Amino acid sequence: MHPFGIIRRHLRLYVILNLAVYALFGLGIRYAEHDPQAHAAALDTVQYGFHSGIYHEVLTAYHDEHRVLYTVILICGVNLALGAFASITLPSCVVPFSGAALAALRMFRWGLVLGAEKGLNPYILGLVFLEGQGYILASFAALLQGMFVVRPGTFGFASRWQAFKQGLRVTGRLAPLIALTLFVAAVYETAIMKPGVISSFPVSPAVAGIREFDGRHVETRLSGSPVYYADSTLEQHAKVVGVLLEDVGYMRLGSRRQAAVSNDLGDLRVEVGLSRKDWDNPSVLKAFRSVIDRLAVAFPQRRAEILAVDVDSTGARTEKEYR
Repeated sequence: MHPFGIIRRHLRLYVILNLAVYALFGLGIRYAEHDPQAHAAALDTVQYGFHSGIYHEVLTAYHDEHRVLYTVILICGVNLALGAFASITLPSCVVPFSGAALAALRMFRWGLVLGAEKGLNPYILGLVFLEGQGYILASFAALLQGMFVVRPGTFGFASRWQAFKQGLRVTGRLAPLIALTLFVAAVYETAIMKPGVISSFPVSPAVAGIREFDGRHVETRLSGSPVYYADSTLEQHAKVVGVLLEDVGYMRLGSRRQAAVSNDLGDLRVEVGLSRKDWDNPSVLKAFRSVIDRLAVAFPQRRAEILAVDVDSTGARTEKEYR
């Protein structure tokens, strides 16, 4: 049977699966907004991949070596081999339905890792839809196989083994559509990896002048930008600040921007270097307001403020405070 014929025959299952999976992505975003520290912790779990491993290879191939076709092939290969086959199809052959459950948990985790700033960006939503469709199709095949095996008589099979083999045939017939969907998603993902496509935050050069607090700092997850902190009690605050500044696009790959976190009479002060010409940029105002509001959720016992610092050619320092 043609792949679309399989979908039409089990359309209700396919629609319910789509609604459930994308709803879990939305729940992940909502939870990230409710608990910014959980959002930061989720990013901690993917930090290794950005600095060594396959995701680092993808970033290096595109941003450092500008090998676009290789990047597309690499992304598609990883998503097809690991994201679909190893994580969904193979587990479901051992334990029925397990792969679909893992895919659903992955979508919730996507929402938690991305948060509202990135997860609700139209470009990212497009990627989530496309790549998510690839995994939904793989999960759809896994669910059908599980249903065949658990209730073979209902579907007209004489034995569970016969049902299992038919489930594999269905997976095989859907495989080209899964591969095509993930290839389109890989092309799209490569296209939106270009700096400035996703974030509207100004791309002005980094500005020096923030305090570095004797070198105590954490590095942001994706860009590796330093966030300095005044004392050890502020280390967790610095980690969350770094996550939020990356979320709004202040820190990004190649930006070389920095930030510093300190106490100001009990309040949480975030110091950033930013060119004076961008201080009243609507995108900056919106981004900093989002950071301040989310810091208030993460650390309700502190009032947060952002101090933008610019240093001119003579070394004179000017500041603007955002509350």
